[in-house]
Amino acid sequence: MEGLPREVTDATLVDLSARELQIRACVSSDCKTVKEFILNNLMQQARMTNHYIYRSLPLLSVYFLALAFAIRKYNPWHSSDWGRFVFLVSAFTALFLVSVDYPVFYYYERKTKTTLQHDSFLQNPEQAIKTSGFKCWVATYGDALVAVLVLRSIDSNEAEIPYWFVRSRYRHSGLGGDLMNEALQYARTTKDLDLVKMETSTINARANKTLQRFGFEREKGPNDNKILALFRIHNLKWLLHTSGP
Repeated sequence: MEGLPREVTDATLVDLSARELQIRACVSSDCKTVKEFILNNLMQQARMTNHYIYRSLPLLSVYFLALAFAIRKYNPWHSSDWGRFVFLVSAFTALFLVSVDYPVFYYYERKTKTTLQHDSFLQNPEQAIKTSGFKCWVATYGDALVAVLVLRSIDSNEAEIPYWFVRSRYRHSGLGGDLMNEALQYARTTKDLDLVKMETSTINARANKTLQRFGFEREKGPNDNKILALFRIHNLKWLLHTSGP
């Protein structure tokens, strides 16, 4: 893993200038922005989950079966009752979207609040980065924060990555891989860690591919929400043995 080439280049970053893009350790002046950035990204998981569920086979099957029933019942081609048919389809589509959006948003809102209440880094990031238990890297474009990664030590030999986020418009630029490269080099050289852990979900397709490229091994984790599991949304646990060959 050591010595991997940096992915942030003029070729991959079409709208970023190498002089304005900077990957560095988080400092005290970044902490407020980092906290807001992480919380916003935790809530963005709700939007990603919605899109994933909307395209899922079980929900689409229910939607199109209901649509077929409406067509059969009202038969607008023969009855010419297009107004009622269009109203019915529009109302059902709105109900379809809302029935997914509200529960998912509520679930992630509670999850984010719980994380904020129990996570020592989010409670006081400025104090956390001054301890040996945390290390945080940020990517900035000018004055704007565009990516963040937090490494938390579990014990003398293990660490976990609780937060690893890139602003949506820069997710194709390789910034996530660069931050991960920084963290893993630090874990192997400075901290001399044997194991790095991380958790994602099946909705984080791009992050999962990047983790596989860095050599992380995947395990299926327990689902803390059985309803999401019905739509094949699973928690994934990733392990990387940094002391390996």
